[in-house]
Amino acid sequence: MAAARAFRSSRNRGHSGECSDCTRLLVSAIVLFAVNVLNFYDRHVPGALTEPIRKEFHLTDTQIGLLGSAFIWIYALVGLPLGRIADMASRKKLLAAAIVVWSSLTASAAFAGLKNTGYTVTVIPSSMFASGGLADVRAAADTTQYIGCYSQAIAGSTGVMGCWARDARGVQASCYSVDAEIVKTAAALSSDTRVSFNWNAQGQCTGLIVEHGSYLAPKAP
Repeated sequence: MAAARAFRSSRNRGHSGECSDCTRLLVSAIVLFAVNVLNFYDRHVPGALTEPIRKEFHLTDTQIGLLGSAFIWIYALVGLPLGRIADMASRKKLLAAAIVVWSSLTASAAFAGLKNTGYTVTVIPSSMFASGGLADVRAAADTTQYIGCYSQAIAGSTGVMGCWARDARGVQASCYSVDAEIVKTAAALSSDTRVSFNWNAQGQCTGLIVEHGSYLAPKAP
């Protein structure tokens, strides 16, 4: 009887161990299947977005073709050393590391569409410098800040321009110029421009930077 109970006990433990192994294998198969599905769809995303990518970055047919070719080249070059590593090292660790890198790169794409909204007005009288983003200031909660420039055409002359700014502390600055290049630069302002200007002790603008970029905040509605 004791022998029979021992046999049944060992058999139950064997079944329990087998069930545990089956569960681990099932979970591993599900994870690998999910990774493979995501990998399959991920590699086909550029093909589905070819035209939006072409328009966004103004790419030629050759450049679009190189995007697809780059995947094949990298796949071929990286596959050789990784295949060697898989034969010599732990495949589980290699797969886990690959998933971490792949997931990190995929997640980083989320930051591609972020726009910088930190260009509120800065006025530094000691350095005779002021800067700020027009769209950022319009979207700011306070009504103290402002920044802008104007340009005016005058017959028989190079014209005249002026810039003014006030930061959140109420510190103000302004300047003007009749320099042809500065007047022309002031005319390039748009409602989403970031402006930076310098002035001298006589109140004349000595430098003007008009910056346009997709990272600048959009116009406030």
